[in-house]
Amino acid sequence: NLENSDLTECFFGETSYLKLGVDITQCAYQPRRRKLAVTLSDSNVCIVDINSQIVVQYLQGHKHTVNAVDFHPNKPLVVTGGLDTTIKVWDENTGICLQEIVQHLGNVTVVRFSKDGSYFASSGEEGDIYIWQTADYVCVQQMRGDHEEIFDLDFDNTNQYLISTNRLGVIAIWDLLRG
Repeated sequence: NLENSDLTECFFGETSYLKLGVDITQCAYQPRRRKLAVTLSDSNVCIVDINSQIVVQYLQGHKHTVNAVDFHPNKPLVVTGGLDTTIKVWDENTGICLQEIVQHLGNVTVVRFSKDGSYFASSGEEGDIYIWQTADYVCVQQMRGDHEEIFDLDFDNTNQYLISTNRLGVIAIWDLLRG
């Protein structure tokens, strides 16, 4: 439980460290809002304000470890994915889960918003990639992978291409306009 965890600030030279007292699985940074989303092994996500270095929000609702997190580039939205095979879209300010998506057959390993925030992508250990519209959470495209776990995804600036990497070291460039 994060409310009882040891949130301490440590300084080593010019570097500032925050200790949350629980294992961290991933983090994402939102530079415009100066927020850090930290996924935790206890199935929670905390949002840290970088300026004040305090936890300003908890996202609670996954049933198992959260593996993936990303901030919307413009709106106060956070997308997460985890071992419970779900994707969740959260209101960053209130901590309310706006949408739960159950599509993946296994562990969700990565979620990523497009550069303009109009889409987000998700993938997992089964290797399939899904593209979702942010406005209504509708799946607009599915790409069948090679049955290898996807480690990372990223959109280009035009939303035409999606780049993926898998555990075998393969980098794929998907043309989203051609399907």
